[in-house]
Amino acid sequence: MTDDASVAQEPLDPRRPPYPGFGAFTSFQERLRKNGIPAVIDRPFVGGSGTNQSLMLGALKYLDLVNGDNEPTQALHDLTESEEADRRAVLAKLVETHYAGALALGPRATQGQLDGWFRQQGVSGETARKAQSFFLSLAKAAGIEVSPHYKVTRASPAAGRKRAAGRRRPESATPAENAVVQPQASGASNSQIHASVQALLQRIPAEGMTWTQRDKDLLVATFSNLLDLFHPVSDPMSARGGEAARPAKSEVAPSEG
Repeated sequence: MTDDASVAQEPLDPRRPPYPGFGAFTSFQERLRKNGIPAVIDRPFVGGSGTNQSLMLGALKYLDLVNGDNEPTQALHDLTESEEADRRAVLAKLVETHYAGALALGPRATQGQLDGWFRQQGVSGETARKAQSFFLSLAKAAGIEVSPHYKVTRASPAAGRKRAAGRRRPESATPAENAVVQPQASGASNSQIHASVQALLQRIPAEGMTWTQRDKDLLVATFSNLLDLFHPVSDPMSARGGEAARPAKSEVAPSEG
């Protein structure tokens, strides 16, 4: 059983670094800013799947944003209710407090050292990769510089995901950093879309997940090239904002005189 499949059934351990998607974490904070902080942040309030509930509550507990009874702490009020200009300082204090050991590795630490610290905290493998990604995203949002040698490995294919028989991924496609979603074609069935285009669409991260700007730019460029190759437009002049190409006349104009 994978970490993601079993996390909803595992007891929350506030001593272990959490690993929710950073996008989901920031969206949850925005929700609190918009609607206010409830008396208790329990699973029904978090909402979503059981996995999402466990991941979010695990992050809130690890950062001491809720207490053992899931009641909001002053730290959560400070993070949620502070002005945007002061929010980074509040977040920096949380990172410096709860990831002190990781920051203590120094500004020139290697990826191996970071891996070792997370193993000491009881997380490894894919869970450690996600926990490291969450930590580095928190540090970036807080304006804390970390070692440039940290290179979090990319996600491995989701366990149990079925691939079309005999279908190969385009070599130019860069794997996304997190889980993927299946494409929903508009105007054409999947069978009418070239397999290379479909495979590339499947590399887009799921909602709430993150990826690097470099990966996104490369995917967009590759997608555009594949569309030009397999699904060319019929009036390229019109696509560029010029006059659409006129259809050829079926009759030959009579010659003069």
